[in-house]
Amino acid sequence: MKLISIENYKNQKEIILEHIKQYGNISTLEGYEKYKIMRVGSVINLLRKEGYNIITIIEKNKKTKKKYARYYLKEGVKSEIL
Repeated sequence: MKLISIENYKNQKEIILEHIKQYGNISTLEGYEKYKIMRVGSVINLLRKEGYNIITIIEKNKKTKKKYARYYLKEGVKSEIL
């Protein structure tokens, strides 16, 4: 098993952030299908630690009834880190 390096994680953060800025949001499924990022939530947490104000909304798939997370970047982009 190959470990993910810090550089790869940085790239994932950039990819997720650019997607949210361009499209307004991203779901865990979109993160995997479009970019093969399996742990979108972990990447979102790293972005939050950097000060990005990202909101999580839990949605339900109408067909399968399964729940998933969708992430939105709140206006103002970065909040002050205390």
